[in-house]
Amino acid sequence: MPAENVKGLVVGVAFIVAPWLFRFSGVKAEKWSAIIIGIVGALSELTSTSPSSPMKLVPMRVHLGMDVVLGLIPALSPWLFGFCDEKLNAWLPQRQLRKPAALPVDHAPGSTGRIRPQCHQGIE
Repeated sequence: MPAENVKGLVVGVAFIVAPWLFRFSGVKAEKWSAIIIGIVGALSELTSTSPSSPMKLVPMRVHLGMDVVLGLIPALSPWLFGFCDEKLNAWLPQRQLRKPAALPVDHAPGSTGRIRPQCHQGIE
């Protein structure tokens, strides 16, 4: 399975377990938004028309659109769902967990699908 699918599944599972891992399971809105985002993210990875997805149900265009939405919702969820006044551990994990999903993956023909390192030319 290519790095992109594995990465998406890992981030999805991380969202599902985050309420207990970061000890905010007592905050209902935060807990359920993290669990739902994790489930939708994992299902999105499993059902896209990507060559490595086991169930090719959702067109890549829709999958990529869902990725954008799943990136915005955690960033805005403290204000959308009203838990921005909670402790930092209740809303910071959701904002940080989406960052691994934004790592670039090499999709060039013949590539291994591995995460591509960021090159900063001129910086030694």
